[in-house]
Amino acid sequence: MIIIASIFINIITINKISKSVNDFSITIKDFAIINENKTLESKIIQNIADYLNPNSYFFNFLTFTFVIFFAFFYASITFNAKDISDNLKRQGGFIPGIRTGNATMEFLNETASRLTFTGALYLGLVATLPFMIIKGLGVPFFFGGTAVLIVVQVALDTMRKIEAQQYSNKYNTLSAVGL
Repeated sequence: MIIIASIFINIITINKISKSVNDFSITIKDFAIINENKTLESKIIQNIADYLNPNSYFFNFLTFTFVIFFAFFYASITFNAKDISDNLKRQGGFIPGIRTGNATMEFLNETASRLTFTGALYLGLVATLPFMIIKGLGVPFFFGGTAVLIVVQVALDTMRKIEAQQYSNKYNTLSAVGL
């Protein structure tokens, strides 16, 4: 009886193993189909990655465009010509040749737009100029546009602090002498 039971259990186990092998072969076929779809998806993802590579022309065009867009966006948020116009009017100030009120507001908007445009073009060129140097002239340049902007800003800030310290020392010297 024990022998019959063990044979029966072995038969059931063999059936389960063969069934799982068949299931496994189905999953391999399914995997092959999924893999074909992933190859298509990976080609699309690879194309997107190629376009967004920092050494591609499209990436640098996007950088230039985003710099200009965000310069205008930031200027529109921070600069309120209506408030400045109202403050000028309340305090008795004016811009020579421009009437107070809406004319001043329009003049300030036009001036701010022109300044923002030239500043945004300059920032966009500084951000993409290293790429143009590298690609166009073949010159090895190890700083990106953002790094150049940061280095220039830090240098300007350091110069301002040094000048302020020099003036402070000059005034302290003059006050010690009694002038």
